Amino acid sequence: MPVPWQHPSRILPLILALGFSELVRSGFFIAYYPYAASQHGLTTAQLGLVISAHYLVDAAAKVFVLKYYGKFGTGKMLTLAALLGFLNIFFLPDLGILGGMLLTAVWGLLVAPMWPLVMTTSSLQAKEGQENLAANYGNMMIGMGTALGMLGGGFLVQTHVDWLLPALMVTQVFFLISALLNWNLKTAALDKVIQERSYLRRVTSSTLKFWQQHGQEDPFPYAALRQLIPAAFIQMLIPALFSSVWQRFVDLAGVKSWSPVLLLGLIVVAVLMFIAGMYTTAASTRNTARLIPAMLVGLGLMCVSFVALPLLIHQAYFWLLLSVAALAAGYGVYLSSWNGVVIQLLPAEFRAVGWSVLMTFEALGFAVGPALGGLAWTLLPGAGTFFMAGLFLALTMVYYRLVLHGRTLAPQPSRGPHAG
Repeated sequence: MPVPWQHPSRILPLILALGFSELVRSGFFIAYYPYAASQHGLTTAQLGLVISAHYLVDAAAKVFVLKYYGKFGTGKMLTLAALLGFLNIFFLPDLGILGGMLLTAVWGLLVAPMWPLVMTTSSLQAKEGQENLAANYGNMMIGMGTALGMLGGGFLVQTHVDWLLPALMVTQVFFLISALLNWNLKTAALDKVIQERSYLRRVTSSTLKFWQQHGQEDPFPYAALRQLIPAAFIQMLIPALFSSVWQRFVDLAGVKSWSPVLLLGLIVVAVLMFIAGMYTTAASTRNTARLIPAMLVGLGLMCVSFVALPLLIHQAYFWLLLSVAALAAGYGVYLSSWNGVVIQLLPAEFRAVGWSVLMTFEALGFAVGPALGGLAWTLLPGAGTFFMAGLFLALTMVYYRLVLHGRTLAPQPSRGPHAG
């Protein structure tokens, strides 16, 4: 399949920067920091507070820090974020709770706008008719970094923990190099943010006023943005539900992190996610009316899989693997169709701001997920978190079936100078 961008050399360094950043963050917060900080006496609750401080600031700052990326330059801000990452990797495990929360919050502040910036720039740099494919390519590449950090970090902390810190530092060096490659990057999507500082704040506050009607003088597609918020929230809430109970489920299933069964499962997941995502992208490119039905199919597959997983945990591994395969395919279908819906409903000049608002809700879902997942596991050990995930997915399916009636809305035409 051909490269979907007009100038790959402009967008690939930005995608690589976010991929390395997510690899470091997932490996650090899921594996290294809990291990290293506990050696210095921090309790599980204190560890959770420090990690939550990072991701809550990340959530709150996605919209508002974006303007500084436009003002000072993407490359300069990414370089500063890379330097803060080094400080966190070196010193965060040694700090107490207050100092740790402050240091990691600044790191979260600086990396917050990266996701909306990358997704928007990727779609705007795409060849005509390949915007969804470009966004999905970026998602897949960055997602591999997140998965590698989580799984690789978990493997090293259980087997060769002394290798983990050097591995994180080397990866952070690659992030710094990627940031420097973006030093002179100019992003047209940020022009409006630079010109009118209040724009992001106004769009965010107006989006949350569901009862407010907007006239012709403000052409921003608020209605479309509001319809996208539930899916934005749920798609990061679901994986976050399992962040605090994943290892317990793996232990309950009797699978070790270096087990061939787990390795086979990961290969199946990666291949099926890619195939399902690319097939959905190709199908929806030919007919955008398939986007919402594809979203519903993806949500349905994930819902059934989450309910089935705890019921099949003590059955033959084949059935467990089958459920994981259905989950991976569902996520691939959902994610690719979700990107297509966002691109269709948010015209290019509004996309950076709109995606920033949506990713604020994504990050909020990720921030509250661990607490809800832990509570569900406590109430119903072994199955509660999975049933909760299935319930949230079912409610999201009902919402999009009723609100969008199974159809993708047409994007609102641009009638003003606003930029996103």
